[in-house]
Amino acid sequence: MFAADLALLAITLLWGVSFVVTKDLLADLSPHLLLALRFAFAIATLALLRPGSLLRASGAAWRAGLLLGLALYAGFVLQTVGLAETTPARSAFLTASYVFIVPLFGFLLWRERVGIGVGGGALLATLGLALLTRPEVGAELRRGDVLSALCAVGFAAHILALGRLAGSAPASELAVTQVVATAAFAIAATLWLDGASGAAAGLRRLDAGALAGLAFLGAGCTALAYFVQTWAQRRTPASRAAVIFTLEPAVAAGISVLLGRERLGAGEALGGGLIVGGVLLAELVRPKSR
Repeated sequence: MFAADLALLAITLLWGVSFVVTKDLLADLSPHLLLALRFAFAIATLALLRPGSLLRASGAAWRAGLLLGLALYAGFVLQTVGLAETTPARSAFLTASYVFIVPLFGFLLWRERVGIGVGGGALLATLGLALLTRPEVGAELRRGDVLSALCAVGFAAHILALGRLAGSAPASELAVTQVVATAAFAIAATLWLDGASGAAAGLRRLDAGALAGLAFLGAGCTALAYFVQTWAQRRTPASRAAVIFTLEPAVAAGISVLLGRERLGAGEALGGGLIVGGVLLAELVRPKSR
């Protein structure tokens, strides 16, 4: 279990770093082209790791993967477009709110039981969101903050859909088909919004550093992280994994501050801390199974 916990901690660190890497890449790439390239790297990595899963994927796997990819793309595109207009720390803290959105949606849609931990966590996180996104005097709420908060809804929808569709096909086939579907949505959005000429111009701006960043996001933070997570969560409880994952926004904020990309005021730091505290409360205080 110790090795599994270390593996989960490692991918949590990767995901925390990914916010800063994505922010840097957005200086030269549109959010849609960045996503298309990120998932292209992910597909290439999955093809190397599990070539048979792509070739053997059934019709059921492709149908489920299409729905899962749509939800996953919604989460990623809102997060990436939002990150272009906000800071890595804010984006990471706001994204983390999907953890308590999932059980709340489960209650609204299917009347699944919501315990006191989720209710208390939602309250803490709501206070944190209010502090974190509080505009300065005379300023408007950042559009990037709003989009980052909405991306949590997209990721929550993906988790809920995965819970309902997980039994429709083997896990390896679902993993590949949803990544391919997400890439297809990202490519279509790039051609529609950026145009072929805009996409070509973005590709011409790629240098060795940008390619390394895209490989880190696609191969490391998307494809490889999934396989590490799958291996690790067979050896450690889901509740323990969820608690480890709450470190992601803290890592993103810490790295961004250490690199001098941003400064967190007292209100922002307190707001981010309340969100992480709300996520921890929602995960640690769970209702007992009937």
